[in-house]
Amino acid sequence: MVAGVLRALGVEMGERAGLNHEDPKFLGNNIDKLREEIELRNRKYSLWGVKVPQLVTHMGALHEAFVNPHYLFVTRNIGAVSESWMRRSAGDYLGVADRTIEYYGRAVEFLRSVESPAAIVNYERACADKETFVRQVAEFVGLSPDEALQRRASEMITGDGKGYVNLPEHHFAVERLDRTSPWRLGRRVRVQVVVPDVRTDRNQRMVLEKQQDRIIVSSEDGAPFAKRFALSFILDASPSAIHGEKVRLYFDFVGDFFPGHATRPKLVSGVNHLSVESNGKVRRLAIGGTEPIALSISRVQIHELASGGGRVRTPKGYGLANISLLWKWICGACSRTVERFGQAVRGRVARG
Repeated sequence: MVAGVLRALGVEMGERAGLNHEDPKFLGNNIDKLREEIELRNRKYSLWGVKVPQLVTHMGALHEAFVNPHYLFVTRNIGAVSESWMRRSAGDYLGVADRTIEYYGRAVEFLRSVESPAAIVNYERACADKETFVRQVAEFVGLSPDEALQRRASEMITGDGKGYVNLPEHHFAVERLDRTSPWRLGRRVRVQVVVPDVRTDRNQRMVLEKQQDRIIVSSEDGAPFAKRFALSFILDASPSAIHGEKVRLYFDFVGDFFPGHATRPKLVSGVNHLSVESNGKVRRLAIGGTEPIALSISRVQIHELASGGGRVRTPKGYGLANISLLWKWICGACSRTVERFGQAVRGRVARG
């Protein structure tokens, strides 16, 4: 939330910072590389910032590399922090609480050891009085934003427990599209789908082992997608990938994909229809995993969406897809059973 306010006020927080406003270039434990990145930013920008909570464990070694650093230490109700992480399937309640307490302790210890300007932000109070908080943050970092910029920054604060907000220029939201959705299908967009050159498993699923292994979707003419569109495809993935929400949908606003501009939509193994909202500047989409994963994607369709028109019609051409996947699974299960039976028979013959 605080990093989002700073970005909205015009503070450079990393060109690859995304929905959670964290800069992936500051992830990691290599102190030399972190210092190099800090020194690069010092040369490039007169005012810049970074938000990566785990950096607190290295600040003693990094403090001297910053030029005139100002520190904002954000505190939040520990129970709310744990609940937020659990909603994202990112940890267990007590484990997150324990790590939060550790970070708070390290932050206080660090702030006591330096004489740089520092401010402690109460998350709940900031959410309760957005305008005052924005003015205070701007003053702390030496900015004098006009009313329009202050409103833009205030919109980054949604209220306690309502999650992150992206910058308007990087806005996206995804939800399932069904017959109760208030949209109607418009023009079908001709798309091209590029699949990575990776190995397949015995179920003919692509094995995406690296984060760069992604299935990329773009319009044939290279034009950005509409502000609201329907994305439909058939997904074949393991139950653990589906229920563990390991499949990510990436958005390309700046000519590249990275975790900050990605979401983990609720998907099923079979036909998926998603309603996607953006700012109309999404150049490409990509489907990949948060970790090594095996999946296949087929029959990708994109339609522009328009409001009104009664109940939405889901795209055509998917009627027998779920039956086809079920049949594929049954055939695969039968094949594996026969294979295991054959191995058992061969083992007995060998012993006899």
